[in-house]
Amino acid sequence: AMEQGMAGAMGIGKKTDFLRATTDGTLVGRATPIHRGRTQQLWQVDVTRESDDKLVAQGQVRLQNVTQTDF
Repeated sequence: AMEQGMAGAMGIGKKTDFLRATTDGTLVGRATPIHRGRTQQLWQVDVTRESDDKLVAQGQVRLQNVTQTDF
């Protein structure tokens, strides 16, 4: 959003599915853009265990691009 001259982005929706329990170790989050439009963005986020690269959680977040006057 800032690359397009916007003030930033704010979350307007999210959905997360938790697939397996993890009690220790390091988790890695990877965000991939699905859609990056002029007014909104949609990202998919995959969270995996670093030790075996198994998927722990998967989610989507929708962002609204905002201008300074939106605050």
